[in-house]
Amino acid sequence: MLAIRSVLNLIALAGVYSSAESMGPSFIWSAKIPLVFRENETSNSFEDLRGILPDIWPSVVEQCQSNLSADDLRIVKHGEAFQVDSPLSKAEFSKRLGKKSILMPFKSRKEKDSCLGMPFVKLLDSPGVAVLMRKTLTGTDLLNSILLAWPILIFVILSASLSGFVIWFLEYRSNPEMFDPYCPWGVMNGFWWAAVTMTTVGYGDLTPKTVLGRLFTILWISAGLVILAMYMGVVTTSLTTSRLEGTQHFYGITVSVANETEEEKFAILHNTNLMVEPNELAVIDAVYTRKNGVRLGFIDFYVASYYSKQISNKNLHIVRTIPRGRAYGVLMGEDWDPKAVECFRRVSEDNRRVVHEVVPKYIQRSEHKNGLMEYFSGSVFGYSIFGLSGALSLLIVSGLCFDRGHFEWKQAE
Repeated sequence: MLAIRSVLNLIALAGVYSSAESMGPSFIWSAKIPLVFRENETSNSFEDLRGILPDIWPSVVEQCQSNLSADDLRIVKHGEAFQVDSPLSKAEFSKRLGKKSILMPFKSRKEKDSCLGMPFVKLLDSPGVAVLMRKTLTGTDLLNSILLAWPILIFVILSASLSGFVIWFLEYRSNPEMFDPYCPWGVMNGFWWAAVTMTTVGYGDLTPKTVLGRLFTILWISAGLVILAMYMGVVTTSLTTSRLEGTQHFYGITVSVANETEEEKFAILHNTNLMVEPNELAVIDAVYTRKNGVRLGFIDFYVASYYSKQISNKNLHIVRTIPRGRAYGVLMGEDWDPKAVECFRRVSEDNRRVVHEVVPKYIQRSEHKNGLMEYFSGSVFGYSIFGLSGALSLLIVSGLCFDRGHFEWKQAE
């Protein structure tokens, strides 16, 4: 399949470039929102391209007009724009990008100024790879995290039961009004006392009166605090592990990325369990729905910023941004005047004001969204909460009806 796709791409590119050569030098571009895209599908002019890079490029050209001939100025300002379906590989653009064509967008290392002998003009630094994940655990994950602590929970129950038996044995002779002399009921009283004491609630409804009982109470308070802290620690660790926010590596983690992107290479480099999607919106959906067990998504920072509202609406967020030392810009053909190329580079280095004006236009601002309801939607935990709430409401209504009927019956008598 990969071989067939490569052949088809080459055939398509051959058609595009043959038409480009017949019409003269041109812009070669591939859509990558918000860096480069086109709103008017019927036009092939560079002036109709939209995005961060097409908005920055004219300001660079304007300051270098003195270094450009009339024909070169026409190319960089009004040249024909030919779209390719996907970014070109190095082998493809080295063979097909010729003369005075310009390739946009092109991503390379910040320190590079050329690729295969063709000049690279940096227009915009890339902050790096944005790592997406859910803001909150799903209800199922929360329930599973609690259930993973079942061994320590059993230990807590057994310890409280044993403590309840001991306090009953020490108190039932001298304190029968609080600890029933009948063993089963007395031990149940003791278990209640142990649970209340361990959590330091201390209702005071059951209190030891003997010296040995009070000494054991002091011992059990200290031991109970440690045992309860152990249980809470296990649950907290399980929840933290499930969130993956502090992870320093991605080995073996199921990650979603867009096809043929820098993020795909990054995921392969880190030995992730890779799930490839056709575009970045599909990556966002995969993280939201946990398609094929996806836990994280890798997206270019600018793309993630452009789709920030969609990300927030799906209760996702950017956990961290991993710097990659890359920059976006244009790759220029071999025949461009070196003085013009050098001017482009010099101006782009001092073009921060324009960059700061352009970038915010393509970044959506998202409002903070409370993700608490995520716990209750479409999960075992959510169904349990709603079921218990319904049962409680039914019992309350039944109790009120019974109480009213019983009152009326008493009045009738």
